[in-house]
Amino acid sequence: MKKLTLNISSDDFNLNDLSIVSSFMGKVPNRIFIHDRFCEDKFSKFLSKRSVKSVIKTSDLLPNFPDYISNDRVLIMISDDHWISYIKADDIVSNVCILYSINCDEILSEIKKCSIDYEVSSINQINLLSVSDGVLSLDPIHIHNISLKEYHSKNTLNEVKTIIKTIENNDNSLSILRGPIGSGKSTICKWIASQLDIITIFIPINLVDLSVNNPEFRNFISKFEKCLIVIDDCEDLYRFHDKNIIISNIIQIIDTYSIINIHFILSFNVNKGHQMDRRVYECHPFGVEVSVDLPDSKLSTEISKRIGMNIEYNSHESLSVISKGERSKVNKKSIGVY
Repeated sequence: MKKLTLNISSDDFNLNDLSIVSSFMGKVPNRIFIHDRFCEDKFSKFLSKRSVKSVIKTSDLLPNFPDYISNDRVLIMISDDHWISYIKADDIVSNVCILYSINCDEILSEIKKCSIDYEVSSINQINLLSVSDGVLSLDPIHIHNISLKEYHSKNTLNEVKTIIKTIENNDNSLSILRGPIGSGKSTICKWIASQLDIITIFIPINLVDLSVNNPEFRNFISKFEKCLIVIDDCEDLYRFHDKNIIISNIIQIIDTYSIINIHFILSFNVNKGHQMDRRVYECHPFGVEVSVDLPDSKLSTEISKRIGMNIEYNSHESLSVISKGERSKVNKKSIGVY
């Protein structure tokens, strides 16, 4: 076998992989780099179906007081003509490279199915932001089929659709949903997310400090070509956080961070606009404000009929009470379905 000589940098692990594989194959292999993130469990199952012949593993230990984070670099020989290298960190596989001397279309197809984005696409790319030891990550959440027609008037539906149009037609935007508790704002946010073909991130109110106020948050969202960030129950910002810093950071991200399409929906459990921070209205890419009220007695009764509860209400009622068919605080009576 002819000895191969490669003029490469010993500090570049991709090229080190190339040197090792070239020595085994007796020639310089072709390479395909897959710039994506993969689920470790699915990736491991993919490898288990192959006859792994050789594994070379190195680890980088990064300080994360009081412990260390381990980033594993792995080079695997799955056949005489196919090798795979990748990095595994925190149950995520990335930096995947296929080194091959003959066709690798089947392997490439199987690897793509392990993609986290491949999984997310089946749930409309809706995720819940999580923070663990200061590390930002996304956990996929499943949203069941939502029909706003059953619970809201046509006027409300039309107004909500303007938020979708604003997000689709603008580079950046901030839209607001406001109304009393029980008017269906959280469900509307989920429905909007399900109608958009972009990554949608729900940030729990208790993680706002660790996300929006985190200097790394901008780098985190910059990997998405376009994304929608939803923060519900924003009136609680005023109770548990420094609202001035949070609102300023949100506005700054929207106003100045224009290298990506970034959109916010803020939901407030308030009835009047004057109860909110006026700065959200004054930011340059302000989009739409939709006020959602509790359904009045007529609409409450109509909704009850639509969902098969058949209860007549005599006053405004929350959607949660109507959907459960519970007794209202005021008198009600059963009605027939016509």
